[in-house]
Parts: sequence; structure tokens; C-alpha cells
Amino acid sequence: MICFDTCVWIAYFGGEESREVELLDYHLKIHAVIMHPVVLAELFSDAEMPEGIRGSLLSLPEIKLLDGFWARVGRLRGQMRAAQMTPKLADTLIAQGCIESNTPLVTRDHAFQRFQRFDSLHLVT
Repeated sequence: MICFDTCVWIAYFGGEESREVELLDYHLKIHAVIMHPVVLAELFSDAEMPEGIRGSLLSLPEIKLLDGFWARVGRLRGQMRAAQMTPKLADTLIAQGCIESNTPLVTRDHAFQRFQRFDSLHLVT
């Protein structure tokens, strides 16, 4: 299973052509996509999203957040802030969920590379 960041989904829905979009399309076809709850929330923030797409997104399996998840997110973000980094909370939530579920993340956002310095986030580049 593989997780895709919000920016990749937006590019996919926008009909863009890129390596990340091709990966998403391929993994959807082989039923190997897992949805992060934060990515789902970000996508559902688009009031214009058609109900059919919402239904398709809801049918994907979700990364399960483990007990203690929120505290570990806080610790990771705190470590990064102590190192003079300012990670977005949503990015930290996505990174921690992928780290804990050992799920690779496909993103176009280079900010996720910073998480690799503090934990074992597997980015597909």
C-alpha cells in the first residue's frame, strides 16, 4: 500500500501530467492506495468536489492512527522546531501516520524531506 499527499490528488483531479500523478493512477488501478485521514480532510475541504469523487475517496482504506499518535506528533514537531524548522501541523500529522504505519508517501512537497532527518519517513521520489 502507498499513500499520496494532498498535492498529488489535486494534480490528479486537475488532469495534470506528472510522475506522481501516473503513480497515483497506477496504484488506484491495482487497489494499492491507502488514504491518510488528514489528506482526506484536506480534500473534502473543497466544497466543489463532486459527490461521486467523495464516495470514491471514502471507499479507500485509511491509515489507522495508533494510541498515543497525537503525543508522538507533538514530540516530532517539537524536535523539528527545536532544530529551527517550522513544519506545518498537517504535514507533521501526515508524516507521523505514514511513519507509524510504515507506508511510503508520494508527494510533490519538498518540505516532507525534513522529516527524514528525525524519523524513518519513506518518501517516493
